[in-house]
Amino acid sequence: MRAAALLCLVALAGCSSSPATQDAGAGQCSVSLSGNVDDTGTTDGCPKYGYQADAGVAGGWVLDVDLSTTKVGRLRAVIDLGASPSSGTFTSAAIADWWAIGISASADCQFVASPGNDASFSLTLSVTQGDAGIESVHGTLSLQLPVQAGDGVDCGPRDVEYAEVTF
Repeated sequence: MRAAALLCLVALAGCSSSPATQDAGAGQCSVSLSGNVDDTGTTDGCPKYGYQADAGVAGGWVLDVDLSTTKVGRLRAVIDLGASPSSGTFTSAAIADWWAIGISASADCQFVASPGNDASFSLTLSVTQGDAGIESVHGTLSLQLPVQAGDGVDCGPRDVEYAEVTF
């Protein structure tokens, strides 16, 4: 389990792909958490988006939601929107390249999601296009994150954490 926690920290650091670099125009993300951790919070400068050459097969636009609350030290979700993002509703069943991770403020409990680990997300996205490309991205992101903890660590009675992010 220690190896899983280390892997989570490496993924959270964003070493596996380049970060999205542009402010998505929303200016602020708000999150509501429920499950084992009930908390709310807001983060300025969130979300980010940008083109990444290493996203998907031939590169693409990536949405990067990165925020924190009092009880969750950090919650981050990165979703590959493809070569030409558009407004619409997307799910984890339709997007293969994504991940999300949350780490409790005490770092004892991790909430980890990626394709294939019984995690899911639903994304409703509004993309505003301009002459220079994407001007703003707004929407809601619903995450279902499986709880992971080391031996003897009590993260609460549930094995799933839910996050609702508005941006």
